[in-house]
Amino acid sequence: MRSIILWSMMMVVALCTVSTSAVQVLYTSEGDSTNATDTLTGDGLQNGIFVSDGVNTNINIDVNGVPMFGTNAFLFQSTASRNDVIEIPNTKALGAEFTLAAWIDTARPGGVQRFFGTYTGGSLVANNILFDFDPDNIGVLGHSMRFFVNGSLTTADATFNDNLYHHIAATYSNGVVNLYLDGLSVGSGNAGSGPINLLKNLRVGNDYVFATTGDTQFKGDMDDVLVWDEALSASEIQQLVRFGGTIFFNGDLTKLGVLYTAEGDTTYATDGLTGDGLQNGIFVSDGVNTTIDIDVNGTPRFGSKAFLFKSSASRNDAIEIPNSKKLGKQFTLAAWYIDPLNGKRHQRLFSNYNGNGFLFDFDPDKSIGFSMRFFRSGASSVNATATFADSNYHHLAATYDDGAVILYLDGVAVANGSVGSGAVLLARDLRVGEDYVFSTTGDAQLRGSVDDVVLLYEALSPADMMKLKTIGAQKFFNPPSQGTMIIIW
Repeated sequence: MRSIILWSMMMVVALCTVSTSAVQVLYTSEGDSTNATDTLTGDGLQNGIFVSDGVNTNINIDVNGVPMFGTNAFLFQSTASRNDVIEIPNTKALGAEFTLAAWIDTARPGGVQRFFGTYTGGSLVANNILFDFDPDNIGVLGHSMRFFVNGSLTTADATFNDNLYHHIAATYSNGVVNLYLDGLSVGSGNAGSGPINLLKNLRVGNDYVFATTGDTQFKGDMDDVLVWDEALSASEIQQLVRFGGTIFFNGDLTKLGVLYTAEGDTTYATDGLTGDGLQNGIFVSDGVNTTIDIDVNGTPRFGSKAFLFKSSASRNDAIEIPNSKKLGKQFTLAAWYIDPLNGKRHQRLFSNYNGNGFLFDFDPDKSIGFSMRFFRSGASSVNATATFADSNYHHLAATYDDGAVILYLDGVAVANGSVGSGAVLLARDLRVGEDYVFSTTGDAQLRGSVDDVVLLYEALSPADMMKLKTIGAQKFFNPPSQGTMIIIW
C-alpha cells in the first residue's frame, strides 16, 4: 500500500513523528459503548465522541446496528428531537491528501443526509467540508452524492436507493477529487490545491446544525468509518470494499485466503490457510440449523476426503462461506463434482439466491434447457449446453471479469457472454450446494460428492483454468499468487 525507504536514523525519527500526528481513523464499532474506538493508531486520541442532542456527549453510542463486517455496526436513530452524530477529534488539519469512507445502509432511501461534515450554518466557506448524499437522486440536492471541499463542489448521480449496504468514499489529492460508490468511480473534479484546514472537527451522521425537521440527518446502519491521511488509489478503494478496513490496514494482502480441504473436518470446513477461523465454512442442513456435523465421507477427487451432500425433501445441505458478499470486479468459481445418480437433476453449485441474487447452477443432461448457468439479478444469464450426465467426476468453473463471463467444463471453455458490468456485491454470503430458499421438492439441491471448491478473486485465464483442472487446487495455489484471495475446499 505504501513503500517507505529509511535512509537514516534521522529519517526514521522524522517518519515516526509524522505518523503519530497524521489523521488515521478507523471505527469498526466492535466492543464500543461510550465512544467509537480508533483501531488504527490505538492511542485513544481520536476515539469518536457520540453526540445525540447536538450538545450532550454523555450518551452511550448504539452499536446494535446490522453489521457489514464483524458483529456490530453503528446505529443512527435520529429524529426531530435527536441528532445522532459521531465527532472525530483532531481532524481539523486533514492535509494535502486524505480519504473519507464508510459503509452505509440508510433507513431513508430518499432525502439529503450528511455523511461527513463541519457545516455550522450560513454560507459554505472554503474551510468547511460537506460530504452528503441523496440515494434516489430526486430531492433538493440535485445529485446522489455531493462533496464540498476547499470552496469547490464535486458531484455524482449514481443512485443506490435499494435498502442495502453501500460503500461511499471520497479522496482528495492536492485538489484532485474522486468519488466512489461500491468501489467504482462515479464522479471527479478539481478543488484548487494545497492542504485542507477546517474550522471544526469532522462529524459523521450530521454536522453542527441541529435539525428538527429530519432533513440532513443520517438514519440507519454504518460500519467501517474511515479517515485516512492519503488519497487511496482506485484499486486500493476496491480492496477496501472487498476486504474491509481491518484486513485492508492490518492484514497481509498477499496471503489473504481460505483453504478448505475436508481433511479432519466434522462440524465445519476448517480454514487451513490463514488460521484465524474467520472464514471457516458453516454447514447448514435444514436451511437454518448450523449445528449439524458436516459429512466428509464423499468420494474424493484429491486427498482422502470430500464433502458429501445428502439433500432430500426434508434436508437441504449447504456450506455457507462467511465474508463472501463482496466478489468484486473479477473472480473465479470452480469445483469438482460427481453424482452417483448420473447427475440428471437441476442443482446449485454456488448461490445466494433468495428470490433474487446470484446463481451458478447446473443440470448435466440440460433437461431444463441448459447444462450450466451463470445468473446475476438485474442482468441476463450466460448458459452452456454441453452435457455431462454420467457417473464420473467433472470440473465445473466460471470466471467473471467486469461483466464478461466464461463457463468451463473439464478445463475447456463451453460458453461466454455478458451479465452487465462492475463489481459484484451481494446482499447475502455465498452458499455451496443450495441457496437461501428451502426446497421440499428436491429441485436445486446438490447431491453427491464435491471436492476442490474454489473462490478466487481473479478471473483465471483459459490456460490457468486447464492447469487448475489438471493438477488440482492444492498444487495450483501452492504457493498462492501474490495479492490473491483464495477460498478452496
